[in-house]
Amino acid sequence: MMEDKKQIRAGRRKERDSLLDGQARAWSDAVNEHLAGWELFQKARSICFYYPLGKEVDLLSAAGLALALGKEVYFPRTEGLRMEFYQVTDLEHFKEGNFHVMEPEGGRRLEVFRVQESERDGERPPKGLLILVPGVAFDRQKQRLGYGKGYYDRYLSDIPEAVKAGIAYECQIAERLPAEEQDIPMDYVITEAGIW
Repeated sequence: MMEDKKQIRAGRRKERDSLLDGQARAWSDAVNEHLAGWELFQKARSICFYYPLGKEVDLLSAAGLALALGKEVYFPRTEGLRMEFYQVTDLEHFKEGNFHVMEPEGGRRLEVFRVQESERDGERPPKGLLILVPGVAFDRQKQRLGYGKGYYDRYLSDIPEAVKAGIAYECQIAERLPAEEQDIPMDYVITEAGIW
């Protein structure tokens, strides 16, 4: 399975990274439009974004809109083997962090109630916290294939109250991805074609 994941990851990254700049921009704009009109985006009090790396879907315009709407906006910062989200009040104060990803300077850490495994009982998360999750590939069952470091899976496993939306281009969508027990599925996936 690990070899399958490695091969899929390499193929999907190559396909995404070979997009022309104009195509990536147009598709990113379409994803931002879907987000802006999405009821869960409009109702969310706090939204966790990511800073785009390479040809990842660029959500910075949606982040700017969220700030203009008075929402709490957060971006991730890695700390050892953990990732935490920190609040930003503008999109200017970032610096290069691990893996050449731009990370927020300073800011208040997002405090979330982390439940124990025995307390989860399949509760549906409230709509107050929305996490927009990048990935190399997603499938029609909303499984995600990340970059292989496990940062998002570790973070998301602790906060089942969050609504998780995977962000990708349609060319990153597979019919079915290999999934392991620690892989956290999404609640929604958003591409340039829409939200499902």
